Amino acid sequence: RIDFCQYHYNNNTNWDNYILTDESYFVLGQDKRWLQRRRGEVTPDIELALTKYPKKIMIYGGISKKYTTPLIALEGSIDSARYMDDCIDGSGIIVGMNEAYSPFQWTLMQDGATPHTSKLTMSYLSNYCNVLNGWPSNSPDLNPIENLWAILKAKVDEFNPQSVDDLIKLIFDAWENLDVRLIYNLIDSIPSRLQAVIGNGGFPTKY
Repeated sequence: RIDFCQYHYNNNTNWDNYILTDESYFVLGQDKRWLQRRRGEVTPDIELALTKYPKKIMIYGGISKKYTTPLIALEGSIDSARYMDDCIDGSGIIVGMNEAYSPFQWTLMQDGATPHTSKLTMSYLSNYCNVLNGWPSNSPDLNPIENLWAILKAKVDEFNPQSVDDLIKLIFDAWENLDVRLIYNLIDSIPSRLQAVIGNGGFPTKY
């Protein structure tokens, strides 16, 4: 983490032409099944989670200063072929970024998940775009799209969706109504994130 952050901080990487991507799970209902309290203590606000394994959906998306992908809802496991078909091609990320920045004038940021970094995936992506190399593992604090996931989850929870279809619709609606200024500010925060990791010796940061 430190080496990655020092490299990009020292070289003053311009993140304006990067698209930052990620997947995140959204859960239908409450997924927190444990509550810490003192022995014998009972309060009116304690809720009992009746669903042991609540339904959930994986969502894929990407943000840049000139282009934001549509979201892709995914069920089941993701391998390299499905990642390329459903996430990369399904979101139109290459076409959208080429139109916004011109071909090979932008860079794809993705984390180190196996479907993202397999030989099959990297060979495919190299034909169409630049790919950021060396993304450090366990680094959600470096990717500002994580903040958007948290915002979306809070917005969706306010409406208490009762079905997976409702959950997906609310997620998509919230995504479509994100403030562009928020996206700009989050992308502009990357140098500060890099500096925070360096200053904290590679350990997690406030981000």
